[in-house]
Amino acid sequence: MKTLRQNTRRTVAGLLARIAATVAALLLAAPQAVAQAGSISTDILGWADFATMNISASASLSRHLSAGISAAWNPWTFPKGESVIYNRTRTAALDLRWWSWYVQSGWWLGTGLQIKEYSEGGIGNIRAEEGLAYGGGLSVGYSKMVARWWNVELSAGLWAGRRRFCTMESVPCGRMEGPFHCFFVAPYNVAVSLVHVIPLRDAGEERRRTR
Repeated sequence: MKTLRQNTRRTVAGLLARIAATVAALLLAAPQAVAQAGSISTDILGWADFATMNISASASLSRHLSAGISAAWNPWTFPKGESVIYNRTRTAALDLRWWSWYVQSGWWLGTGLQIKEYSEGGIGNIRAEEGLAYGGGLSVGYSKMVARWWNVELSAGLWAGRRRFCTMESVPCGRMEGPFHCFFVAPYNVAVSLVHVIPLRDAGEERRRTR
């Protein structure tokens, strides 16, 4: 399982790296196309999910299009009676968003790629599971300006792909079964985010007009 997970992770991570390099090349090669602003954000719901640390960054490619990258990490294990409970993860994602008004304001539609390594146990039952999931998703959201350079953003979506995993009969240790392989559909980018908008060009005047 370890070798299989490592090989799959390298393949998918390589694909994400190539896409990230392409996005970076577009931003560097065509600075005049970068119209409005970038952002750094964090998902409040993610922090509430077993203190999962997370951060996202994005930059506009035009008035209506932005590209972003995000990561989440949870290494924590918590006591639960005589056992433990955990929802550990390492996740990386890339996304493109189309904004109905302009970048970092109002409604948007997004699509993206995501890879997620996870290990969970003690949640709802005594079984544990660990594996690797990768695929693509669609999401929709709304970004509301609450101060000149601060937004609150709501989003939700679905993603689908392949999942490879093993299960254990009990937590924290037990007889391992697998690996198993399956197709999955799951919630994607379900978030309530605090967003700090970073002006890359003359975005200040346009944001003032939206207040």
